[in-house]
Amino acid sequence: MLIDNGAITLTFSNVSLAWPKSMQTSQICQAAGDQNRWRAKPWNGGKPGPRVRIIPNPKLKLLDQVTEIMRLRHYSIRTERCYCDWIRRFVKFHGMKSRSDLDGGEAKIELFLGDLAVQGQVAASTQNQAFNALLFLYREVLGQELGTIQALRADRPARLPTVLTPEESTGLFVTHSSCAFSRLRPCCRRRMRCKG
Repeated sequence: MLIDNGAITLTFSNVSLAWPKSMQTSQICQAAGDQNRWRAKPWNGGKPGPRVRIIPNPKLKLLDQVTEIMRLRHYSIRTERCYCDWIRRFVKFHGMKSRSDLDGGEAKIELFLGDLAVQGQVAASTQNQAFNALLFLYREVLGQELGTIQALRADRPARLPTVLTPEESTGLFVTHSSCAFSRLRPCCRRRMRCKG
């Protein structure tokens, strides 16, 4: 804000506005708001903007760069710890000593994820979590685009029904005629009569 020859000049990003010194501050702010109303709208109409790549500090170690980018992107602290753990396991699995060992990411990621599925016997969601951590490493930190990754996928467990049919429940009580089941049998008969 500049005061010049009895006039107040406000500058908003290369746009200068001038008012007489006799105007109140609230009137100036209101007039400035009216003049600059176009700035209140996002430049792209509310659509998400293009994803800008953050270049990490080259002096930091790999996991420190991952942490730096995740914090700048406002990731959860638990996601940060989890991703750093998966990246640490990936580097240890391949015995990497330098950044040049990270080249050829597709084949190394496929080998690591396949080993998780076969030797580690992890769940599919765990394998997906490891894949997302490595994808973040290569895209966001190293700036390398990965091609298609055809890793061996972990099997999802078969979903077993948890409800017994009426015939199965009566068969259960017939085969197990202990004291506890004999006390429950009248209750089950009543329920079966009401439903049936």
